[in-house]
Amino acid sequence: MLFPFLSFHHKRKSFISQILAGVFFVLLTACQTNKTPDLNVKPAPAPQKVSGVVSSFYPDVTKVGVQILQEGGTAADAVTAMGFYLVVTEPSRVSLLGTGQCLISDGVESQKVSFVQTVPETRLAVPVMARGLFTLHAREGQLGWRRVLAPAVLTAKTGFSASKILVDDFEREGRIDFGSFLSGQTDHLKQGMRLKNPVLSQTLTQISEKGTGILYQPPYGTAFIETLAARHISVIGGQLKGNKPVWEDELPVMTQAFIGPASIFAMDKNGLAVQCAFEMDSAFGSGYYVDEIGAFIADVPRKISDMNK
Repeated sequence: MLFPFLSFHHKRKSFISQILAGVFFVLLTACQTNKTPDLNVKPAPAPQKVSGVVSSFYPDVTKVGVQILQEGGTAADAVTAMGFYLVVTEPSRVSLLGTGQCLISDGVESQKVSFVQTVPETRLAVPVMARGLFTLHAREGQLGWRRVLAPAVLTAKTGFSASKILVDDFEREGRIDFGSFLSGQTDHLKQGMRLKNPVLSQTLTQISEKGTGILYQPPYGTAFIETLAARHISVIGGQLKGNKPVWEDELPVMTQAFIGPASIFAMDKNGLAVQCAFEMDSAFGSGYYVDEIGAFIADVPRKISDMNK
């Protein structure tokens, strides 16, 4: 994992110099006779102000979080931007049609927001991921909603480099139907290959302008329902709209995402810390791609879906 501590090196240098100065003083005191030695130790320079801490498995995702903090965003702003960015660059691990949980702590109190709901009688995820991050941002964010989605919108439109994880997931899972995304390119998908997802960019643009409710309305909600209907899975619109993120004061159910590459973390200069983990149960989730949205429908981990019954 990458842990880019902003201004960390200045603070570390100061901290180490203070320790060494203390050790030096103790050694001289132990060896002194009747005279007090003149240590002539210069005061350590004050550490520069720390903007925050960001961590993820992916360098580009980490850079997005760093930029948001540098612009004055909170940890909630940073993980929201990072989460939507992962939707674009790691479609096998994170999806608008997936699930997740976030832990939020201000150093005094901790809370969890969970966005893990299932389609009735299945393990398929209801698309609550975007609504979960929207709720987190609304409660703890400072930057505008459009601003935190901007990196994801732009990257889906202009392109990104295929990661090793994405390529490995694709090769391990066999042929996956990506619809218009990767059309004609799946036979030679390689690490570093330049990819674009204009449909997802348009979906994210609509979410940034009109909110996450559009995923439950035509054409997006209709496309979700029709994709499942083609697999003989019946869903009605009301079963989608009624699902909302849940705020709790308990620790989360620990899934593989909390220790895997779909986990992200940020802490801002005010001490607010947020960790989010996104889950699709397996690479590409159910394998059902909603071409009108530009994302895969996730499967909910069995132990979590059983709890939601």
